Amino acid sequence: METTPTRRSLLREPFVHFVVLGAAIFGLWYLSGRSEDDVVVPLKVVVSQERRADLEAGFASTHGREPDAAERDELLREAIADEVLYREGVAAGLTAGDPIVRRRIVQKMRYLLEETRPVPEPTEAELDAWIVTHRSARRRVPAVAVKQVFFDGQRREDARRDAALALAGVQQGGDMPDGDPFLFGHEQGLRSLDRYRADFGPAFAQATGELAVGSWGLAESPWGWHLVLVEQRLEPGEQTSAFAREQAREDLLRQRRREATDVGIDELLTRYEVVVEDE
Repeated sequence: METTPTRRSLLREPFVHFVVLGAAIFGLWYLSGRSEDDVVVPLKVVVSQERRADLEAGFASTHGREPDAAERDELLREAIADEVLYREGVAAGLTAGDPIVRRRIVQKMRYLLEETRPVPEPTEAELDAWIVTHRSARRRVPAVAVKQVFFDGQRREDARRDAALALAGVQQGGDMPDGDPFLFGHEQGLRSLDRYRADFGPAFAQATGELAVGSWGLAESPWGWHLVLVEQRLEPGEQTSAFAREQAREDLLRQRRREATDVGIDELLTRYEVVVEDE
């Protein structure tokens, strides 16, 4: 059974090396340009009424309903965080020699914040408590293992067309194409559809969940299109306690990384003036 890529394996990714190097350069630039007598003038982030409307429309399209007050606040926070991370990534030189646009820069900055803020492994007691608290959610969805080939939406003129041509090829007995480099690698071990939804987006999770074992299909993610082969599937009742425990470990680590990243974003926000326009 294939295993999900670990955080350690991510450290071997070339782009992660590039991110860390860029951050180091940015740190040197930032520190060398300041003295104790400097007056720090906050940078400004403006969230327009049109942008807020777009965020809420996107939420409604995904969830089939309007966001409530707490969800609106979270959408707003995410938009502000993305803008700050994008600016910091550009300032750190992450766009040098790389045609990747705003979304990828934000993604790289998030991973950088995660890697620079390591979180502790959960104890057995913490895992037990997590499993009890999340027991109903853990057992409600299938888990699948997939092999995928990525077609980068930012590098290709028509990633969906290229993925569809590749699908036709493998369905006719052709070899699996190479595709483009992808952060999470070409093979994903058994993981719940909820985790695919969190990592790859709802469209990817839905398309993957509808494929039978041994079947190839297409799935869209925020980064482009994927040619996907489902290699194994476990229905909720088939998932062992060991599998559930490993999923709980990864979910708990994910939450801790997200909390650590939020702290890093809050630190970055101290250098910005945020303006949210009224309706």
